[in-house]
Amino acid sequence: MVIPVIKVKWELEEAVALFDLYFRFGRCLNVPKDEIKNLSFIYIKRAKRLGLHIDDKFRNEAGLSIQLACVHYVVTNGAEGMSNASKLFYDTYKLYHEVEKSRTVQSVNTQKLQLMRPGLWRPDDTWLAAGRRGWQYRFAGGYSRS
Repeated sequence: MVIPVIKVKWELEEAVALFDLYFRFGRCLNVPKDEIKNLSFIYIKRAKRLGLHIDDKFRNEAGLSIQLACVHYVVTNGAEGMSNASKLFYDTYKLYHEVEKSRTVQSVNTQKLQLMRPGLWRPDDTWLAAGRRGWQYRFAGGYSRS
C-alpha cells in the first residue's frame, strides 16, 4: 500500500527563517548541513506544536536544500538556482527589502533624534519604539517568534 505524501503549504514565518539562514551564510548555497538539519528540526517541532498532520518528508534536509536553491534563484534574479520558487519566496524577498529600507530610514531618524534629545534615546529601543512586531524582528537581527 502506497502512503500519499502530505503536502503542507509554506507559511511566511517558515520562509523568513529560511531566508535568514540563507543570508547568514553569505547569500550562497554553501549552508552547512548541520544548520539545515537544525532548521528542519525547528520546522518539525513547530508543526507538531501547531497540531499539523505531517509525515517523515515534512521539511526534511533534502527538501530544505532544494528550497534554498529556490531562494537563491529569487535573490539572484534568476541567474542561479532552481526556477520553481513559490510566490511566497518572492513576497518574502520583497518584504525583506521593505524592512531593510525602513531600517535605513529609521537609522537616520534615530541619529537625528539623538542629536536633538541627547540622553533620552537608546539605540536598542529603535524597533520597539517603531512598534514593529513579529517576524520583522528576525530581519532586524534581533528576536524571532518562538
